[in-house]
Amino acid sequence: MIARVFASALFKSVSRIQADLRRDSNPSPLPANGCPQFGQAPVSLSSGTVNRPYHVVDGSMTQPDDHPPRGGFARLVPELAVLDLEASLSFWCDILGFQIAYQRPERGFAYLERDGAQVMLERRHGVWETGELLRHFGRGVNFQIEVEALDPLLTRLASIDWPLYAEPEDARYRLGAQKVGQREFLVQDPDGYLLRFTQSLGARPLEVSGTGPAPVKVQSPTLNASCGFSRFEDDWHLSRAFDAGEFVFLSGVTGCHPDYSVADDPETQFREAFKFLGEALQVACLDFKDIVEMTSYHVNLRRYLSIFRKVKDEFIVEPYPAWSCIGTTELITEGTLVEIRVICRRA
Repeated sequence: MIARVFASALFKSVSRIQADLRRDSNPSPLPANGCPQFGQAPVSLSSGTVNRPYHVVDGSMTQPDDHPPRGGFARLVPELAVLDLEASLSFWCDILGFQIAYQRPERGFAYLERDGAQVMLERRHGVWETGELLRHFGRGVNFQIEVEALDPLLTRLASIDWPLYAEPEDARYRLGAQKVGQREFLVQDPDGYLLRFTQSLGARPLEVSGTGPAPVKVQSPTLNASCGFSRFEDDWHLSRAFDAGEFVFLSGVTGCHPDYSVADDPETQFREAFKFLGEALQVACLDFKDIVEMTSYHVNLRRYLSIFRKVKDEFIVEPYPAWSCIGTTELITEGTLVEIRVICRRA
């Protein structure tokens, strides 16, 4: 549905730029007379996201909802020269999820923001160009933008068949005595600027040769806050994951939501339990394949065991971990049918 909001003219512009991005030929400088200059007619914004009414104040076009970026101006904000501001705004806003804080259409300028990330786009005018400007723009630099989840971005990019520069992968980077994990992919915008979108996977202690790291509670404020499960840690004084170096111990996980609600349908509840378990594993930079032992506690064990096994097999694959299945009369939250506890070993 997102792609349908683009005008046909915009699609032609984007298609032309995509062809340029894919072309493997020697770059050539942009002709000085081939770009818009100050004083020309303002850019026509036809996309649903960027089409905003404006009125003239002291000879300048302003929007009634122009505002400073939420949270204030960042200390470092890149300003990117673009060839087609309309195409760039549609890509950055409709696909990448940025919003226009304010703009100056008569000068081909827009200030964008998304969850604390800020960037300025300006129609190329030839000022402040320290050398020959070649396609693709931004060579030698990539812009890292952290988001809560990559999947919505990937879905929108796929919906308009936009190529990725680098496919999604999990990466680990040393930060002091820790290794910080993030899922990331790279994509070029219509002018070729390289953007690296990242999703936090949490941190784990760095093991020093000859010694094991001290046991620590696994911390991932971004993921915990987005999932809402930090409330469980506060209410029950527990750690979702406890890192002992080679092994990581996870607290029991149920299909209970952060508001303590649970699905009435057993299959839905079991699937949500494994989904929440997967999120807890991500906090520790782990996956289901890292599980070496699993214990599940069941209310009405025999009645729902076949459904549980069916759902389990969607998440747990070979080589299978050790598994103990125990029946019990009740669990903490009313209506909860299963609690899953796992021990993981780092690869």
